Amino acid sequence: MSDPALPDLADLGVFDERLRQVAADPARVEQALARASTALAATNDAADRVRLLAYIGNAERMLGRSEDAIAHLRESATTARKHGHQRAHAIALIRIGEAYRRSDRLVESEEQLRAALTIVADVPLDGLRDFALQHLGKCLVETGRSDEAVSVLEEALAIREEKGAADLIASTELALAWRADGRSYLSKSRSIRRDETQSPTSPSASRYATLTSWNGPTVPVVSERMSSIPW
Repeated sequence: MSDPALPDLADLGVFDERLRQVAADPARVEQALARASTALAATNDAADRVRLLAYIGNAERMLGRSEDAIAHLRESATTARKHGHQRAHAIALIRIGEAYRRSDRLVESEEQLRAALTIVADVPLDGLRDFALQHLGKCLVETGRSDEAVSVLEEALAIREEKGAADLIASTELALAWRADGRSYLSKSRSIRRDETQSPTSPSASRYATLTSWNGPTVPVVSERMSSIPW
């Protein structure tokens, strides 16, 4: 987010047991949401409105207000498409997909994420395909389509390894471990161990990395920082 008065929401979130981004400090997210809403009311600039609507919708999603989030993100997507901001349109669709997943509307979630993938396939939006794949993979896990989820997440991982983005690589490995484990992160062991049947040098072995650093119902070990991508 370019507005220095608004914090990056990625810094205010953690992942819950279903790898959904939630507010680590709801009060701070509420404060940021109020500032963004005030800024939105004061501008008619299309680009500013696209960014602020996306920010507001993303904050509402993190706070669990899925319907409000979807409404604001849809307005952001519509405005972005109208003014030719394809990158912002794709980002909004990805976030709408996550808002639907947050409210367990997985069919709608998949539709939005596949629509985002279509946009990033049709135009050169370098830097977004792995985000769309990552969120689609998590949606597919929840629909029970594990094999398809693994294929999608491995494609996201390959892109992120090429990028060399450590946080993003860890995020996708976490999603792969979540699928491989087949249970909630709120399990008794609170860890997912490397599969000893995998060669340590196997391309897929890293998905089973030990994840033991958390003590509660959230997983604050990785970040999906899409807000910093310019559009």
